[in-house]
Amino acid sequence: MKTLIRLLGVLILVAIFTLPGSAPILASEDWTVYMTVTTDPNVGSVPGEGSHFGFGARDDASNGYNSGEGDEIAPPDPMAGINAYFYYPANPPFQKNLIMSVTGPAASITWPLVVKMVGETGDAEMTISWPGMNSVPAGYIVLELQDTGGSTLADMRSVDHYTFSALEGHAYNFKIVAFENTPPEVSSVSATQRSDGSGIVDISYDVSDNEQSTVDVALEYWDGSWHSCTNTAGDVGPGINTGMGKAATWDAKAQLGAAYISGCKVRVTAGDGAGGSDSEESNTFDLDTAPPTGYGCASPEDEAECVSMDEALLCSTASDNSAPIEYKFAIASDAAFTQDLQESGWQQSTSWTPTTALSYGKVYWWRVKARDAKNNESAWSSPFTFVTIYKFDLALKSGWNMVSLPLESCTGESDPDVILPDVEVIYTWNCATTSYNSPGEIVPGKSYWALVFEDVTETIYGTPVEEYQLSSDCEGWHMIGGLSVEAQVNVGSGSVYGFLYHWDPETLSYIARPLDDVRPGEGYWLLAFSDFSISVVPKPPGP
Repeated sequence: MKTLIRLLGVLILVAIFTLPGSAPILASEDWTVYMTVTTDPNVGSVPGEGSHFGFGARDDASNGYNSGEGDEIAPPDPMAGINAYFYYPANPPFQKNLIMSVTGPAASITWPLVVKMVGETGDAEMTISWPGMNSVPAGYIVLELQDTGGSTLADMRSVDHYTFSALEGHAYNFKIVAFENTPPEVSSVSATQRSDGSGIVDISYDVSDNEQSTVDVALEYWDGSWHSCTNTAGDVGPGINTGMGKAATWDAKAQLGAAYISGCKVRVTAGDGAGGSDSEESNTFDLDTAPPTGYGCASPEDEAECVSMDEALLCSTASDNSAPIEYKFAIASDAAFTQDLQESGWQQSTSWTPTTALSYGKVYWWRVKARDAKNNESAWSSPFTFVTIYKFDLALKSGWNMVSLPLESCTGESDPDVILPDVEVIYTWNCATTSYNSPGEIVPGKSYWALVFEDVTETIYGTPVEEYQLSSDCEGWHMIGGLSVEAQVNVGSGSVYGFLYHWDPETLSYIARPLDDVRPGEGYWLLAFSDFSISVVPKPPGP
């Protein structure tokens, strides 16, 4: 009766193997693979299920086998044939030779398989077959037929059989090994933005995987939520070799434009293509691809008409998250910034004076731009224009000074308190009354006494006094002034003394100067003996 039951079991298994597309109905978490062994020439099989067997996994399996999946194989009858089974010598209460070996699911499972040539069979080519593997979960990325030393004989997912030469009376030991996939491991992720204005972020990381030599790598950035990085290069994308010191780049400026993200970070995710993946985040950093804002020309004001030839250009302070901010100035005599062009280098100061003196009475265009510590550089600002005038620094010593005005204000200003704001007292001489008086205006061609209580320098702006004439019917002393350049006195009519007198505030005494030694900014006493007319003109150049 027992033998009959075995034969019925063999017929059922043969039916399973020979009907294409058929498979046992199992719970979704269970899986089973059915196998056969054949010979060429056919030597037959021992009584029982010796040529049909199977293996698999099920949640409630125990002890490495389950008695409900197959009987113990009885000792072989005294006849020739093949016999195959799973052999578990350590399982109590006695050794089990199983036609079905079903274990509990695990990350690594080994099924020990024995195939025998029993009796006088003669030698043959033996083939172990497994026609269908669809039930095996994809997570088992390693499923191999191996010898007892662990060498792979067949990848059971890519081929469906293994053939070898079998000798009469020999037993052959194999093992079927399954390993679950382990995901990659990403580590040592770092991210740093370059400081060259490119907006490129350099990312480095390590990645390892126990089963695959390549992984698929994706990058994301954080601005409060995660977003995919585009415009990437280097070790990113599909088929990246595992290893240490992997390097990728992300062109954040190309993707985001002008942007600032405080506390940005990059996440590296590696996938192995078998459902396993791992991620790690980088350090946080401030991502800045935005140039400074709020800068522009400030002084001289646009279309200013009374600007000194050595005027400092002043821009407004820019705003940016990546300090320090630097500025570059440019000035030229045409709107295209091609004629008489001067440019400053990058500097942190918001003030710059052109290194080459500007020309008098000329229109100039100037502009400014800014960049931050990441070298994000702005565009040039809208240009301002101005017209140059002269500047004269009038140095006054503590006490009384005898001075004259070498420049005429381009605004028409003549108020003494505006022209000489640091002077305490100002007097001029009236020849007719032979007395001093306080002038209501300061004009070129005249000389003035100016009292200061400490050394000061009065800066005067205006157009040059190139020459002037003076006529008077008053005999006696007159206070006259000079020009913007060295000058001389030419007597047109009448009679004047051949020397001029200038007060020296350092020696507290007068200095006599000949009529051809009139200096800019100085005032002089001129003595007339009769009605006279003079002209003060630039001194001719020497030989």
